[in-house]
Amino acid sequence: MTFEKTWQPNVQDVETLEKQIKNERVSGGLVDDSNFIKNCAKIGAFLMDEEAVLKQLIELNRKVSEELNKKNLNISDKGAVKVLRSFLEKELAEAGFATGFCQTKGSKGLSNKDFQWILSHGFLFKDSTLRGLTHGEFTHALQWVLIVWQQKATRFLLGANEKEANISDIYKTLGSPDARNMRSIWSLIVDEAQDESVKSRSPEWLSDYIHKNKESLEVLQQLLEKRFKKGQEEGIGHLEGKELRTDRYEVNQERPNILVPKSK
Repeated sequence: MTFEKTWQPNVQDVETLEKQIKNERVSGGLVDDSNFIKNCAKIGAFLMDEEAVLKQLIELNRKVSEELNKKNLNISDKGAVKVLRSFLEKELAEAGFATGFCQTKGSKGLSNKDFQWILSHGFLFKDSTLRGLTHGEFTHALQWVLIVWQQKATRFLLGANEKEANISDIYKTLGSPDARNMRSIWSLIVDEAQDESVKSRSPEWLSDYIHKNKESLEVLQQLLEKRFKKGQEEGIGHLEGKELRTDRYEVNQERPNILVPKSK
């Protein structure tokens, strides 16, 4: 799929988000980092561009469908969701993110310190405790793959001296204590509550949007719906006693409540 190289996020949306970040979301050394602040605002503004997001979602739907076909899997088959997860992991790793997804140990949510550690080390994470809710388990990973692809297509994020920005570095910086003042930049640009005005900046809105666009996003819709139903049926209680997959995860020594992908 081709995209307009001249595409840029809505200027007014960028300015509004930039102002919020400067006034409420940064402290310390990031206060004067105008490139970082501008790029965070642009990321949020991209996720508010429904047409641009849909184009990338359609491309993702196509590529995941191709991956399923390569493995001779139907959407209903066991292992189909793993294809989606592995594809997201691969795309993010190629963009400089850490390889594999972290997840919380048991059914507890993430503490602020654990969350900052995950971001600052470049990991995405499985929101297993939110699998059965509209937020979804893989929605943040979906957001960042869309951001990475939009950057590849349009180069809308710039670093120092007008060079192309490194998205994984932006992501890691979101884990800095300086990226959180009264509230965090993360919550503003990719973790807002569901509302039509913020669109895909809200995981709930994005999940719901995929669900409603079955004709254009059939593969994604069905895979995420499958995971959602499993989460509703199982709840989160089973996570507490779930045996650690030692072939896939290991307990992090610095943050014992986090399971990190096992080094290969």
